[in-house]
Amino acid sequence: MNIFLDVGSNNGCSVRQFISQYDPRDWTIFSFEANPDLAKHFPVAHETFINKAVWIYDGDITFWKSNKTGSSTLLHEKVKRYTTQHWTEMTVECIDFHKWLVENVTLEDYVIVKMDIEGAEYDIVNHIIKQGSIKLINEFWGEIHGKKIGKTEKDIYKLKLKLYNEHLTFQPWDAMNR
Repeated sequence: MNIFLDVGSNNGCSVRQFISQYDPRDWTIFSFEANPDLAKHFPVAHETFINKAVWIYDGDITFWKSNKTGSSTLLHEKVKRYTTQHWTEMTVECIDFHKWLVENVTLEDYVIVKMDIEGAEYDIVNHIIKQGSIKLINEFWGEIHGKKIGKTEKDIYKLKLKLYNEHLTFQPWDAMNR
């Protein structure tokens, strides 16, 4: 089975971009978006929408959303860096991405993960590498965040190298600006 996982779905722009390039009848699509204000945009296609944050455990987590830009994050570091924005703090449900992968994907599946989650990608990628579920992913697309969450170019390089060491090449993906 072909599976496209849109992690950090925003308003569905990545699913729209994906189905403009791939026949959606050939893919099972899952969209993950924690921001409750964006749930109204789903479903975009025939995907399964999961209104939860992807994280490293199941449960609840603090989540911030900007009332100025619509940006959101799980990382307080980003909130501290953007002090001119008014942030609303809330609690949202989160899922353990490793556990979700193991329960929903097999090695026989072809899995593309698109991840744009405002810096949480560092913790999640490290978690799925440590747990071994990274092996269930065939392609990794997305945005790796740096300066706006306190990371350096070296941090970005290290994360890309970790993916490469797991036989994944990071593919930049920005559906909002295509």
